[in-house]
Amino acid sequence: YFPSGSRFFDDYDTINLEILPDATEYTISSGFPNVSGESQYFAVPPGVTSCWWLFTITVDNIFTVPATENVQYCQGEETQPLTAVPSDPDYTLYYYTSETGGSAQLSITPSSALPGTTSYWVAEGISGQCISPNRAEIVVTVLEAPACSITGDAGPFCANTTLGYNAPSTVSGYLWSVEGNAVITAGITNQQVSISTGSVYDASFTLTLETTSAEGCTSTCSNTYWAIDNIPPDITCPEAVTVSPPIGQTSMSVTLSSPTVSDNCTATQSITVTSLRSDGLPLTGLYPLGTTTITYTATDDAGNEASCEQYIHVVSSCAPGGVKDGLQLWLRADAGVLESGNPVTNGNSAALWDDQFLNHDAVQNDAAKKPIFYTAEYYLINYNPVVSFDGTDDYLSSDLSSSEMQETLSLFIVCRPDEQGAVVGIGSSSYLAFGTNETILFSVNGSQNTVSQGNAYSAQEIAVISCLKSGNANGDLVLYKNGNNITATQNANGSIEAASTTQIGWGDNGSSSYFHGNIAEVILYKRCLTENEKHRVESYLSVKYGITYGD
Repeated sequence: YFPSGSRFFDDYDTINLEILPDATEYTISSGFPNVSGESQYFAVPPGVTSCWWLFTITVDNIFTVPATENVQYCQGEETQPLTAVPSDPDYTLYYYTSETGGSAQLSITPSSALPGTTSYWVAEGISGQCISPNRAEIVVTVLEAPACSITGDAGPFCANTTLGYNAPSTVSGYLWSVEGNAVITAGITNQQVSISTGSVYDASFTLTLETTSAEGCTSTCSNTYWAIDNIPPDITCPEAVTVSPPIGQTSMSVTLSSPTVSDNCTATQSITVTSLRSDGLPLTGLYPLGTTTITYTATDDAGNEASCEQYIHVVSSCAPGGVKDGLQLWLRADAGVLESGNPVTNGNSAALWDDQFLNHDAVQNDAAKKPIFYTAEYYLINYNPVVSFDGTDDYLSSDLSSSEMQETLSLFIVCRPDEQGAVVGIGSSSYLAFGTNETILFSVNGSQNTVSQGNAYSAQEIAVISCLKSGNANGDLVLYKNGNNITATQNANGSIEAASTTQIGWGDNGSSSYFHGNIAEVILYKRCLTENEKHRVESYLSVKYGITYGD
């Protein structure tokens, strides 16, 4: 190495120890000439000219090229940096993207993103300033990846379903695999594969396909599918059943049919069907008078549910005077007066008065408000027992809604009043009552009254009291006693305000509306009976209770 600041020349006067005027100076910027062979130069130390060093630069020209091999990849395959073998192990390799010109790079990694051929070049040299002008070509070939796609039903699917999927026909090899809620049943190395889904719902499986080209390149693709069933089963209930028990019975057994069911996924025989009666009793039990609803529920393997209802109508085979159409409530003191499920004996309280037609039983659970049942001769009405109310707080409540009796109704009672008070309460505040001045009245909503003439009844008098409502106008509500029209003032107009219960012995309008007396029978229809039908019902009651009719 020469001292910093030394100067370099191609000639020097070694006799006179001075730089010759025509000597060429070389600097870092100019460099030394690229002349093949050995060349002598003079180095002069900094600050002096009388001292020099003679040195020789040998320039070797490089024209050799390294040995190369072309490279082949599959599309998308991971690639490696280009390589070659230099002719001299001391040479460095320099890579180019063009045959001439361009910048030398110590390393180039080709791309396999697109199919086709790309040429690169490589040269060798001892340094970046001494590189052979000759370059060797490296051809990189990227083979096109084989097609990969999965075609078939995208789902969602039912559990335990066999499915088929297809791969492209333009490739040479296939390999199928599956993970999750399915298994391959056939065709694992074929163009078409068969899949069977598992038994689990709300679960997925991933189907993967690897295809291979004739050149050995591979591609991989996959799809994810779900086994989902959110469609409820179809269920159709049997038609409603209407039956009548033998005379004297208030319930009977019924032969039932099963509902029909089907489902988009679950086999019919695997659908679970449950049933529930509205009264909570077993389906095989007896069905009481009235309507019992059976709710059938079908559940498929995925837990989806659907329900339908069947109605069992048990209708009494007999009715007052044979008039059954529209009958809603039929209470008879000689049938179905119970306490704790057992018939009541003379002088004891009654908790339930059994409806003889549609099972709208009248009940009272408060012991202090229960009426008394009498069979003693003193209380009998033509040998028939009675239910006695104290006029203070005794009453029975039926679950009979008045929603279908707001416009029309027909009410019949057989009773023996001790004093004024409401016998039957209908709707929120409408009622049939014995009023002041020995009148009989029907009050619509507690304010609009149709009233009989005074002295229409007397205490302890036994009578058949009838009330027929044919509409909402004045004159549409008429009162009868023992078949005779006793209406004097007809102001009961309008629609009855509905309520969910019907009261016996109370008008549901304050304590003054409690009934004091005995009741033997209550009959209530949701329509206005014809004159002939009214006559038949009143005749039945008159004969039964020994009352002179039409007097």
